[in-house]
Amino acid sequence: MTISEKLANKVENVEELIQTVSSDVRSISHALMPGALKDFGLLATLENFVLKTDAAHDLHIQLFSKGMENRLPENIELGLFRITQELINNALKYAEATNITIQIIQNNKLVTLTVEDDGKGFDKTEINKLIDTGIGLRNIKSRAESMQGIFRMDTSPGKGVIASIEIPILYNS
Repeated sequence: MTISEKLANKVENVEELIQTVSSDVRSISHALMPGALKDFGLLATLENFVLKTDAAHDLHIQLFSKGMENRLPENIELGLFRITQELINNALKYAEATNITIQIIQNNKLVTLTVEDDGKGFDKTEINKLIDTGIGLRNIKSRAESMQGIFRMDTSPGKGVIASIEIPILYNS
């Protein structure tokens, strides 16, 4: 193989790598802000997420909403969607839950997201340690705080987990 053939092979490999990286970046970009969220809003995106998750796992998920007729600010919709994903993932991965209830309620200038599972739960005294050491729970807390919100969890062994996030809604006028 001549030097020019070797160089041509290297250029071809670099071009393939660039295409792969470009495709990966595009996928990550779409995953960061799901198109459905941008186009249809939080409630419709959560409904779709619940249907897909429910169908893919041995799990029953219920979604209840109240006062969600109007769209929330984009950053809050994205934050609440990502928090819901993480809480559902935790219920699947750690809790061995079979039933999950999601409630999202907006009244006055506050939106509250509650995710409750019937999983194995854990000792309540471990909550702060898990938030400090677990990437997922730390991300939930950080997301809530970035929206000036509050993240709370309640649990006990054999009783599942109730996670709630309260976010003030500050519309730009």
